[in-house]
Amino acid sequence: IVNSIAFSPDCSTAYLGGQFTTVNGTSVKNLAAVSTSTGAVITSFGHSANGQVETLQYYNGHLLTGGYFKSINGSTANAYMASLNPATGKDDGFIHLSISGNYQFPGVGSNPTRVYNQQLSHGGTLDLVEGDFTSVGGVPRQQMFMLNLSGSTATVTGWNAPELNTDCNYNEAFYAQAAAWSPDDSTIYV
Repeated sequence: IVNSIAFSPDCSTAYLGGQFTTVNGTSVKNLAAVSTSTGAVITSFGHSANGQVETLQYYNGHLLTGGYFKSINGSTANAYMASLNPATGKDDGFIHLSISGNYQFPGVGSNPTRVYNQQLSHGGTLDLVEGDFTSVGGVPRQQMFMLNLSGSTATVTGWNAPELNTDCNYNEAFYAQAAAWSPDDSTIYV
């Protein structure tokens, strides 16, 4: 399963995230960088996440990576969402979020903590992130948070969506799995 693809700025590298163990005959684990001209895995890029990768976003020299993983390319510092160096795949320290918690709705089996998706704003400095979590960066955030990417490290903004702290029905859980920005970045559609 390939869940997400991101490209380097010159489109010479495709970063693949999902739930898979080989790409073009090369052993990998849920993450790979592939040459767009040859299809070969770029083995100098780390290619191991201990859970599936759901979302990839290239941003200003960082590969923002989210999913079900607790360890990625040997790092356990940033479970569920990490920023990777696009050349090496190593955690580059741009993100430190401490994502935790999950929803417990009456009569519904719970999911583990995870990140589903992300969307970069048209202005290019804000990133929406959706998932099953209740705390991000030490502050309450239910199912969605916004990152400010404009500094030397990404930070969780003060924006939140209290409407998402609910279930649809007494026995059916509600999980926001995608969103979109309006063209002027003033409205978010979930």
